[in-house]
Amino acid sequence: MEQQNLEPVLKDVRYAYRLIAEYQRRALDTMATLAEQFDGATFFGWEPVHHASALRTDTNPFEVTPWRMLPLLFSSILFELEAEEWPAKSHLLEINHCADSGVEGVEGQYLPDLEPSDLPDPGGGQSTVSLYLWVQTGEAKLHWYNDFWAVSSLPYPPDGEKIEGQSLGVRGFGREFDIAALHERPEIEGAARSFQEGAAEALGIRL
Repeated sequence: MEQQNLEPVLKDVRYAYRLIAEYQRRALDTMATLAEQFDGATFFGWEPVHHASALRTDTNPFEVTPWRMLPLLFSSILFELEAEEWPAKSHLLEINHCADSGVEGVEGQYLPDLEPSDLPDPGGGQSTVSLYLWVQTGEAKLHWYNDFWAVSSLPYPPDGEKIEGQSLGVRGFGREFDIAALHERPEIEGAARSFQEGAAEALGIRL
């Protein structure tokens, strides 16, 4: 079977994300202006999908950049893995999705004043998925979210490299893959095997 060239499709996806960013900014500005017309109106809560879940009061859509609200523009999914080497501990598998590398590569990308028109041409960007494996090396057992992921300033390791966070008792390995090259399940499984082999060698573990 002839493989489909995904790059033209992914280019359109990157254009679409920027169009949605412009629209969401306009929609939020419109709603904020409407609310301003009512004296004493105080933000109470919001819901991304009308009546689909509990009302959110922990965030305010008028106080975050619309870039942060685009579905899966930058997303992280975390998985806990059993660690044969340290039975009392676990490894953290992090899978990150970046729909538009042009947005990711702009310094200050989360600032509200970043305009889609300021970004590089989406045709020159990539849509990527990155895998990171984090292992515990210190004496103390970490809670992966509370003690590391939510608070750490440790940078992500470059593609195919290892990084050490000695003060945290953590080290990690990462790989980045262009989604355009992951045509079908065999390519996806091959990317996973490549990552597993690299992580096992770099971190000295069994996967």
